[in-house]
Amino acid sequence: RWIDGWVTSTASAVIFFGAIVGQLSLGFLGDYFSRNNALAITLSISSVSAFLSAVAPAGNAVSVYAVIILFRFFLGIGLGGVFPIS
Repeated sequence: RWIDGWVTSTASAVIFFGAIVGQLSLGFLGDYFSRNNALAITLSISSVSAFLSAVAPAGNAVSVYAVIILFRFFLGIGLGGVFPIS
C-alpha cells in the first residue's frame, strides 16, 4: 500500500527532527528556569505526547497516521530537551 512507506519513513524521521528542535529550544528553558523545573517540563511533554500518541488517533487511516506523527514530533521535542538539561 502507498501509505505504509509514507508512514514508516515520516514517523521515523519526525521524532529525530523533534529532538533537534527540543535540544535547541528547551536548553534555553533550562537556563531561564531552574534545571529541575525545565527537566520536569520536558519529561511531562514526553509523557503526555507518548500517551496521546497511543490513545488520540481516531478516524480514517490518514488522520490516524497524521495524529501519531504529530505526537511523535512532540515526543521528540520532549526527549531532545532532556539532553541539554541533564
